[in-house]
Amino acid sequence: MTEIYHSTEYFDGAGYSDYDAQSQALRKTFRNLIKRLQRKNLSGGSLLEIGCAKGHFLHEAGAYFDRTVGTEYSQAAAEIAAQTGTVIHTGGIESIERDHQFDRVVAFHVFEHVYEPRPFLTRIAELLKPGGHVLLAVPPFDSSWRKVLGSRWPSWKFPEHVVFYDRNTWPDLMRVAGFKELRRITVVY
Repeated sequence: MTEIYHSTEYFDGAGYSDYDAQSQALRKTFRNLIKRLQRKNLSGGSLLEIGCAKGHFLHEAGAYFDRTVGTEYSQAAAEIAAQTGTVIHTGGIESIERDHQFDRVVAFHVFEHVYEPRPFLTRIAELLKPGGHVLLAVPPFDSSWRKVLGSRWPSWKFPEHVVFYDRNTWPDLMRVAGFKELRRITVVY
């Protein structure tokens, strides 16, 4: 899978049938999310997005944060994301130097790809400044959409998605990794 994530094909057929067709919907979703974060006093300072794809969230977040940084395995997607004016590291979370810390760390639809989620969350905690916040999104395994769509649920992406989380397993994992104050917010796509 790592080979596929690094390839130019991931966003053009291997992982998404047409990622670019989702661009407008993603940007609108991210604009709305950023405004909600601002209302909750969660904007400003520095922001790291893990798995930033082509940079849609970072582009929308740029006006709300002093510094934005992203990581992306796909070199082609990273080059597109860098056009937003943000710093993009080609690779995963390991591409961020140990001494860098951020006020906010986000990872949207990344954790279902992670083989070892606990060490991954531990690394995210190391990247957070004291008092910082993490915003994570996963496809909800216990969602009504999965139940209604059954085998046609879009997040059944094997071998790409290796772990599925529900409303109970996700908070449990976060607590085991040392996160204390957990809040669930709904993001409408």
